[in-house]
Amino acid sequence: MKNPDGSLDMTGYGLCILDGFAALSANATFFRFGRFAMPTRERGLLSGVAWEAARPAICRTVGVSVSPDEELGKLSRRLDLAYRETAERVPENTAVTIVNTAAGPDLSVERLEKIDEPASLIALRMAVDARLSTLDLSELFLEMHVRTG
Repeated sequence: MKNPDGSLDMTGYGLCILDGFAALSANATFFRFGRFAMPTRERGLLSGVAWEAARPAICRTVGVSVSPDEELGKLSRRLDLAYRETAERVPENTAVTIVNTAAGPDLSVERLEKIDEPASLIALRMAVDARLSTLDLSELFLEMHVRTG
């Protein structure tokens, strides 16, 4: 996704970032322990010869290729297709415009109007919040580690 002059297409880049955030929130949850982070060797992650021996089985288990170039190629093609499909729909979307600025074209999206939340959603949120623990997740993991080793 480069401009004819070889520079990065910032509109495309912005759409890719948004797509990445959508994928992240839909498909994965990551926990980061911040001050409690441990070096890689203490986390039990494989490296070196052990990783090379286990890589084919692990890649097969999670459904990815052993070759990073192949995986990056697949992701690149998906991203390019998503970008092209989105770019094709921009002229039809009245809420989206491309504004020419001194720095180059810029994507402008109209502000969405707020939709009132239904009472059932508010009640569900309150019921879920009432059942959630107030314990910090990282503290829970540390406590379990101390108790179980």
